[in-house]
Amino acid sequence: MTTSYRNIFLLACCQALLLTNASGLIAMNGLVGYSLVETKTIATLGATTYVLGSALSTMPMSLWMAKVGRRRGFMTGALINIGGCALAVLALSLASFALYCIATAVIGIYNAVGLQYRFAAAEVATRADRARAISLVLAGGIGGGFLGPHHGLDRKRPGRSHLIQAVSRERLQRPAVAHRPRDCRPRGDRSRTERPAASLAPWRAAG
Repeated sequence: MTTSYRNIFLLACCQALLLTNASGLIAMNGLVGYSLVETKTIATLGATTYVLGSALSTMPMSLWMAKVGRRRGFMTGALINIGGCALAVLALSLASFALYCIATAVIGIYNAVGLQYRFAAAEVATRADRARAISLVLAGGIGGGFLGPHHGLDRKRPGRSHLIQAVSRERLQRPAVAHRPRDCRPRGDRSRTERPAASLAPWRAAG
């Protein structure tokens, strides 16, 4: 058996796409949920359902791939991800937060499948090259970590993110609240300066 660097390269690309999907979802999840749900405290519930979908399906998907093989398992995971993304698009078009959370849970199943890429790399490498093969596949995720949030950048204004602009608009739309400047002096100093002013108030009113 020889090390298949072609398969290792393909697995590294798959790992990059997996992390692109994950980082993009986490980056946009909060703002998407904030715009869909009225109770803002649960705006990030989509990330929770994403993690739960991945955690609950990791063991079943790994056992299923042990029976049907890695290739069929990875292709099924990719199809599940496409279906989950399509369901998320439908949820956004319908403005349904519940459907969006279901969609992120389905996408989490794809994440559970993608966690097997590193183990597949060990299977296509010799014993001496297994550690290097796993490292190369995991290194592909570094690129995905940059590509995911990069999709939210504004092409007309490089360096500006649609996510940052949305947060800025949300803050600008909030009603302005006047804050009284805080007195940072010690309590003893404040009492000595405030008491004479209070005692002179009636005399000033009379004058």
